[in-house]
Amino acid sequence: MHPSFLYKIGFQLAAFAVMLWMRNKLTQPGELFVLYVAGYAVFRFFVEFVRANETVWLGLTRPQWFLLPSVVLIAVRLGYGYRRGHYDPLLQRQALPA
Repeated sequence: MHPSFLYKIGFQLAAFAVMLWMRNKLTQPGELFVLYVAGYAVFRFFVEFVRANETVWLGLTRPQWFLLPSVVLIAVRLGYGYRRGHYDPLLQRQALPA
């Protein structure tokens, strides 16, 4: 068993630092939160492999089965924001002239 609470503390500190860096670059309201939720969902999915939770099917735990469709929905939302250009300042892409 791993000390998953330490992994979570490390993730939260790293996420806080990254979000501080990104907060002035993202101008669309709510996008910083969307990126945090996406990062946390992926982190939580992988940290479940080192926890002592009961596997229920195909070697995955209940939280992982919940996170699978959640990650798909978040990926769709990130794609929407990407197509709309919400992440252009982070990716240093130039906006196309209208």
